Amino acid sequence: MAIQDDIPIRSNSERVEASWWNVIRQALVTYNIGVHESLTNNPHSVTKTQVGLSNVPNVDATARANHTGTQLAATISDLATAIPALVGLNYYNLTGDLTNNSTVTLTNMTSMQFPVVAGKTYEIYMAFIYQSTSALSGMVLGLNTIDTAAGRLAQTSSTPVNADGTNAEYVGANSSLGDLVAASGVPVINTDYMLKSWGIFKCTVSGILVPQFRIDSGTGTVTVYAGSTASVRGY
Repeated sequence: MAIQDDIPIRSNSERVEASWWNVIRQALVTYNIGVHESLTNNPHSVTKTQVGLSNVPNVDATARANHTGTQLAATISDLATAIPALVGLNYYNLTGDLTNNSTVTLTNMTSMQFPVVAGKTYEIYMAFIYQSTSALSGMVLGLNTIDTAAGRLAQTSSTPVNADGTNAEYVGANSSLGDLVAASGVPVINTDYMLKSWGIFKCTVSGILVPQFRIDSGTGTVTVYAGSTASVRGY
């Protein structure tokens, strides 16, 4: 006898038996419904066609590469990383203050070094916060390789050398790796200034590039401060 079947009643004793059977039957039905509701393995083998989704492709929704629609920016937790990576843009920061008081020896800004790959072109923008302890000791800037990187560099560097006005900045060209732009001094000692440098590098040999600095002349000390930054876009 199936659970859903009723028991034929022929006497009072059978009526009691049937009543108990109805109680048991209801309990079993309730239990089976609960078990069925908890199943997550598609027990009826419903297909996407049966629910009107036949044109929806089967893709892994957890993989970013499979997302081809639109999504609110506020819902993307790694947006700040995803967008720069998409356009080939990378940021590098000076993580600690660096000093130099030599007119000969250059200091590498190692935490701002970046890789370059043969065949790619790079747009480079760098901004440095610095001070000098002497009005005669300006900042000298260059971009060089720490290994075998090679290519064509066209870069312009601009440095404050005078009080505000039409001649406030010295502008020079870094026309090759290792070429230096030298500022002849600073307007006021122990004062924050920004040296900015921007250009294009066409890489022919892969390697690592790093910005370098020293003082131009005199006996002062130039300090380049943490937070100086570079943005590099390769394409």
